[in-house]
Amino acid sequence: MRCVRCVVLATLVVAALSGCVTSRLIGEQAVAERIDQPPSTSTTVVELSPFSVGDRIGTSTGGSLQVFTYAQPVAAPEPELVAAPGEVLAVIDVEACAGPGGALAVSPLDFELSLAEGSTRQADLAVRLPALRRVELAAAGECTRGFVTFQVPWDERPVAVEAVIDPLARWAIS
Repeated sequence: MRCVRCVVLATLVVAALSGCVTSRLIGEQAVAERIDQPPSTSTTVVELSPFSVGDRIGTSTGGSLQVFTYAQPVAAPEPELVAAPGEVLAVIDVEACAGPGGALAVSPLDFELSLAEGSTRQADLAVRLPALRRVELAAAGECTRGFVTFQVPWDERPVAVEAVIDPLARWAIS
């Protein structure tokens, strides 16, 4: 009987933890929460759950980040802007907005694409306009929006877009 109680207790603990481990802290760096959900107070992280492309997420300063779309392949506007052999161009459409709690700096280098085998791709030359530029958003509600370009293997579609700034976030690509 004592063993059954242990199993039941362990099951309840696991169920409780799986339902409430929604922390978004990795070390000292905050990770995004959906903007329509209250912030978590836990400090335990199991893994970074992806949002979906289109989701707007909140930053630690009350601002927001949103990846609107992912497109692949994308034609370059000029013939000299071509992808490397075996690669195609891809873009994300991103918006960042400052919140009332402070400034938000954003640049194309703050975003990466994750491939299925675990590697990532960094931003490349801009091919779709308006391109996201490095900017410091200072005023509450101030926003910037633009495209970030990447080169990806022609026969592979990335699985996620990752923000590598505060907040860390991952948007699943469907």
